[in-house]
Amino acid sequence: KIQNNSLICKCLIYRNSLKIKLKSNDVSVGRVEGGGTFKKDTSILISADPIEGYYFIGWSDGNTDNPRTVVVTKDEEYTALFSLPYNLDVMSSDTCKGRVQGSGSYKKGEIARIIAIAREGYEFVSWSDGVTDKIRTIIVSQDSSLIANFDVKTCVLKVVANNDTMGLAFGDGKFKYGESAKISAVPFDCYSFVAWSDSVKEAERTIVMTSDVALSAIFQKINLTNVTLCNNDYVTISVEPLTILFNGITTEYVEVYNALSQLLYEGTAERVPVPAAGVYIVKVDDEVVKVLVSD
Repeated sequence: KIQNNSLICKCLIYRNSLKIKLKSNDVSVGRVEGGGTFKKDTSILISADPIEGYYFIGWSDGNTDNPRTVVVTKDEEYTALFSLPYNLDVMSSDTCKGRVQGSGSYKKGEIARIIAIAREGYEFVSWSDGVTDKIRTIIVSQDSSLIANFDVKTCVLKVVANNDTMGLAFGDGKFKYGESAKISAVPFDCYSFVAWSDSVKEAERTIVMTSDVALSAIFQKINLTNVTLCNNDYVTISVEPLTILFNGITTEYVEVYNALSQLLYEGTAERVPVPAAGVYIVKVDDEVVKVLVSD
């Protein structure tokens, strides 16, 4: 009877003693602590300790707590997973055009934030993987590298007329940073150009593009009247419907241009017909005047 009772006790002890076995995926880069034999339903603490330069990824059952508490319910084996950090190299295609931020070493699954910063006169185009967000986040899962591509900045020029029944504006488009753009404002007959919306009064001008620009050409209606516009020692210029008159002209050479600076007449005639009402430019010797002709 004594022998039978001893066997029963040994069996009970065996049934209540459970083994928790701990392993490292590589004993040269990390060790584990907390394994052994325990009674059922005992709470134990297990831990993983990587050597310098490595980090703990997680346990073989997917748990990433370190240390972690385990309730012993059966024989178990846990493997601690260790790894080197992954390197993320972020580079610029041309350091004269732009710079980058975000290179470094990251744990697996860690989120890295990378940034592309263009220098003056340039703009970010895309990353080498085709993504066009200059600021982005990456979930690191392996060693990787990315290149930020930069190019000369594109500036948009938009020119319009404040009233398209009074005139037209020309010259809008896309230009590279530092490129010169020519714009012009052309009034219709019976209208005149006043100024651009930035107060510049030159109808034709050149703009050096360093940013996006929007300009409006401002026109106004001309009140046409028959008046003497020029009176010098030789010639008096006046107007009548669709005609420019040169009174007193003898050998003086005159030139007549339309509002587009196109030559309509040159010579010594006393009457010069014009095709439509509007503004005309008359040159007599070195004197230049604007003539307003009605219909």
